[in-house]
Amino acid sequence: MNQARNVIRYVNAAHVIDHMFMLIFPAAVLGMTQAFGLDYAGLIGLSLGGFIAFGACSLPAGWLGDHWSRRQMMLLFFFGIGGASILTGLSNSPSMLVIGLTLMGIFAAIYHPVGTAMLVAYAQNRGREIGINGMWGNLGVAFSALITGLLVTRFGWRSAFILPGSVAILLGVGFAWQVRDEPAPARAHVPLKGKGGQQISMLLVFGVLALATATGGWSSTPPP
Repeated sequence: MNQARNVIRYVNAAHVIDHMFMLIFPAAVLGMTQAFGLDYAGLIGLSLGGFIAFGACSLPAGWLGDHWSRRQMMLLFFFGIGGASILTGLSNSPSMLVIGLTLMGIFAAIYHPVGTAMLVAYAQNRGREIGINGMWGNLGVAFSALITGLLVTRFGWRSAFILPGSVAILLGVGFAWQVRDEPAPARAHVPLKGKGGQQISMLLVFGVLALATATGGWSSTPPP
């Protein structure tokens, strides 16, 4: 039970990180124009590779999670996205910024196919846990601009990448320490029953999962 709760807690934290980190740059870019000598339009286009990678790399990430190790993939997520965020914060040229943002997108792509699979494997009440997980992802979207704005205002744009990146790495250390490398708990295959004894449609289950994922994926970009 403790193992399952630890997994779910870290998966929820990872969902916050996943959506928050993908929105750091659109929120911080207004404070970066002078440092790179580019206007808003010139800078915001540098994030294109990261957003393409965020979607395109989900398939190989899911395959690796199935055929290699979900635990190792989540470790790669925490350390990878944290390191990429720090690298982005240390950028001193547009090309380095592109590399950092693209790496952030690559590592961010790990979460949904791998983290969601871990959540479903360990959750007892799957619908409830998926709903809670979706809420945490939406909080990452909601607070990204606020946290980024505060960090940029108080400490400069580099801190908006370096400090969250450091937090992600610390979470990775905690995940490695608290989550043992073991197979997901096995469950006997039994039909899901509703209150009236009727079998619950798998279409409904996948519908809830799709809705939670979709609502966690909405993002907004500040106007120039």
